[in-house]
Amino acid sequence: MLILKPPYYNIDGVIVFSDHAHERQWFYAPANPRITTKFDPVLDKDIPQISLIKYRGNAGTGGFLNFDVNLGFPEEKLNKVRRKIRALARLDEEPLLAPVPITDGSVRLIMLGKASDDEEPEEGAPEPEGPRFVESITHAAKPSLYGDNQAIFSVALDEN
Repeated sequence: MLILKPPYYNIDGVIVFSDHAHERQWFYAPANPRITTKFDPVLDKDIPQISLIKYRGNAGTGGFLNFDVNLGFPEEKLNKVRRKIRALARLDEEPLLAPVPITDGSVRLIMLGKASDDEEPEEGAPEPEGPRFVESITHAAKPSLYGDNQAIFSVALDEN
């Protein structure tokens, strides 16, 4: 079982915690979520899963910013973390590494003064002064809660 007392380490953005009974067992969690990437074989590199769509017309001007975030790591990074844990904890064998078990959770985005859980203003309420930039933020209130714990956001932008 994961314990939240030292020793725990932050290794290149990966927080690792030891097990209460097995010295080789360690659990990891990210220090921060990261933008999801997908490998493009034509370009031979990882491409961030983010898009910006701008529109202009009779109905108005604005845009949408869509992106995915997750809590996962590529295997090569986890291999580096294993080697570092082995050295720091002075283990005779390579440590066993597993993600921190997550059974519940929620996601929230704050961007340019607007939060994903902001309530809509009451009808007749005065409009805020100055440019708003962000009209609204849409997201699933819960990440996937399995694998890399993927979460998807969509932000409606004004003409500014």
